[in-house]
This record gives sequence, C-alpha cells and structure tokens, in this order.
Amino acid sequence: MGPVSEQSAYVMSVFKADDLIINRYQIIKTLGRGTSGMVYQAKDLQVGRDIALKLIFIDGPHQETTKQRLHQEIRIAFKIDSDYVIKLYDCFTWGCYVGLVLEYVDGTSLFDITQSKKTLTWREITSVGRQVALGLHAIHQAGIVHRDIKLENVLLNSNGIAKITDFGVSIRETMLEPQSQDESIQNHSPDMKANHRLTEDGRVVGTIHYLSPEYLKTQKCDSRGDIYALGILLYELVTNRYPFDYSNMPDLVRKKIEEEPLSLLEFREDCPNWLHDLIMRCMDKNPAKRPPSAESVYKALAGALSHQPQLNPNVRKKRLNKFHPELIKLRRQRKRVRIYRTVGTLLILLLLALSLFRWDLVVMIFYQVLTTLSITIDKLFYYL
Repeated sequence: MGPVSEQSAYVMSVFKADDLIINRYQIIKTLGRGTSGMVYQAKDLQVGRDIALKLIFIDGPHQETTKQRLHQEIRIAFKIDSDYVIKLYDCFTWGCYVGLVLEYVDGTSLFDITQSKKTLTWREITSVGRQVALGLHAIHQAGIVHRDIKLENVLLNSNGIAKITDFGVSIRETMLEPQSQDESIQNHSPDMKANHRLTEDGRVVGTIHYLSPEYLKTQKCDSRGDIYALGILLYELVTNRYPFDYSNMPDLVRKKIEEEPLSLLEFREDCPNWLHDLIMRCMDKNPAKRPPSAESVYKALAGALSHQPQLNPNVRKKRLNKFHPELIKLRRQRKRVRIYRTVGTLLILLLLALSLFRWDLVVMIFYQVLTTLSITIDKLFYYL
C-alpha cells in the first residue's frame, strides 16, 4: 500500500501494515492502544531502523493551539536521558495527528509477566524496581510527571533491562479539562485484565488503578503521585495481585482515599521486612509520608540489591518461609550431608593411624565401626 493521504488521516484511526506515514515511516504492525493514541512498530526508511510510532489524535475547535502546546511539552521530553526510559527520537504534525517517534523495545511488559503467574525472586523484583525508580528519577529531573506508571508501561528486554514507556499522559495532561470525580469513573469496568485497565479519555489522567488518593480528590498531583504508582507496581510484582479488593470503580476510589492497602504479608509471608515497609510507604495515602523522591526509592532498592547474595535460579526459584515443609526438608538434607562428611573424615584419619601398627586389626575395626555407625545414623535421622 502506498502513502496515506493527509485527508484520509482525519478519518482513519488504525493503520495497516505497509502504510506510509509522512513518506518516511512504514507501518509494520500494531503494538497496541496507548492512553492517548495508537502505537505501531514501524520502519524509519531514512535511518533504516525499527521504531515505535505513537500517533496522538488531535481534534476540536482549538486543534492548532493544542498542537503547539503539545510540541512544547514534547521538547521537554527530549531532555530525558536514561537507559531505563524509552528514548524520544523525533516528533511531527501530520493532519489531525501528532506523531511521536520512539525507541522500539523488543520485550515483554511487566503486566504480561504477572499474568503468566511467574513468581519472581526477590533479587529480580529488587532489580526491576531499582531500574524503574532510576528511570522515574530521570523523568522528574526533566521537570515531567509521568502520571501513568503501571505494569503495562514498563517493558523488560531480553537482557533484563527495564524501560519506562508511554509519555502520552504526561505530555497531554496540561491540555485536559477535569470533570467531577463521580462522573469520571462511571464507565470503568472492575475487570483487571489489560483491556479493562482503562484511562478515561480526555478526562481522568492516568489508569485509575494507579492514581493517587490526592489526585482522585483534587485531580491534581506532583511527582509523589508517580511514587504512589510505583508502590502499586512493586506490590503487584511481589503478590501477583492488586492491593485493594473492590466491587466496582466507585468502591475502589473510596477505598483508595479512605482505607489502607492490604498488607503484602497476607499473600507473601516471606517478603523481606525492608521491602514490605518501602512499598507500604510508597502507597501511603498522605503524600508527605511517602519517600520524598524516586531517587530515594532507587537508593533503598540499590542498597538492598548490593547485599543480596547471587542465587542460582536453577536451585531455588523462590525463598520460602522458615517453617515451610520444603525448606524443613532441605535443611534436613543439608544436615545429613554434613554428618556424613564429618564421620567419613574421622574414619579415614583413624584408619591411617591404625595402619601404622596392624593391618588386620584395621580391617576388623573398620567393619565394626561401619556397622555401628550405620545403625546409629539410621536412629538419629529417625528422630530428626
């Protein structure tokens, strides 16, 4: 298919493979719908590399003014320089669209990982959290509040590098008119599947499950709102569930404003105390009681990571509570190995000493000791 005309752009909401955008970006496939537009994998024909192309639809009587303000916000996003944030290469205006040319990451979102019910090790959770916090710090340093930190917006590439994506909300927020809290949440579904974790288009900014209590009350927030969302993200990585039980969206909003999240220890008894306390602080209803910055969250996670031993993932997939039956069995096996090693060493030393005197006596003692030890060890393990 050839280039798509500017006129047709006004009526098309989804482009197909091989469509050309501004005669430069060739669509490969649709990656998904973001909070403010469609996202495609495309080929930059001038540079010869794959990119992620986000097309934000702008319509209405103030279209040109909106585009100008949007470009101003995008210029700020160019300041972000972090290995843990999707790079913004370019932006353009095309008909009723503003296009963002972004780094393409061939990876898996954290949401897909949690949906697979995979239990992450504490080192994996700490490593991912450290990277996301460091990327979030870079975003805040550029003067931007992301406003849509969630599992779906963090990609993990094949090397285990986490990348924060989707600046649609942070860039577009200044152009949105708020509405009442009750009106903004009526059409939300309580279903936690990806296609139901919605953002109210043009109204509520950010996915409602991650919105901070202060935003739900005033529709205003600062960087501490991102820290709240980071706390929920870490909670979900630890427990594979959401920190609130609720029946509908108004019920969720009420609980986020009035109640405390469910303790992680209800679902993961082996959660380290330091991680439990950090996550619960991030999700505190009072912004003043949260960690003061994403950098402070990063330092807490990085410090803990440096003290965690490197575990062989093929030996232990997860750490268990000390009273867990599997761990009790493992401790018994290790104790049995230590006893065998000790007894074997003593027996060898004894035989070497006796061999200097009488070899026939050594043989007789060897069989006698071996028989006695066998009976003793069997009785010992019977009572362990």
